[in-house]
Amino acid sequence: MTKARKIQSIQKQVNGYYKKCRKMYYSNHFEEFRGDVRKTWGLIRSIINNALNKTDSIKELMIDIAICTDSPKIADKFNDCFFVNIDSK
Repeated sequence: MTKARKIQSIQKQVNGYYKKCRKMYYSNHFEEFRGDVRKTWGLIRSIINNALNKTDSIKELMIDIAICTDSPKIADKFNDCFFVNIDSK
């Protein structure tokens, strides 16, 4: 087994263990908060906020033949690419 395969195998095991632990954690908390609507919704909000805070932003983009790191220019280029076919009705 190559070193890369060993790393992938270990990573897969760790990820599986992480998912199992996370599921147990939230299951235990939902069971603990059963009957307390306020705490249950607080737990739901914390799960949603954690998911929403995991965003990847584009730091640079090749525009024409140059690398651009200016956020407004990157946004304009995306707008040009994706919204060019929208009719103004």
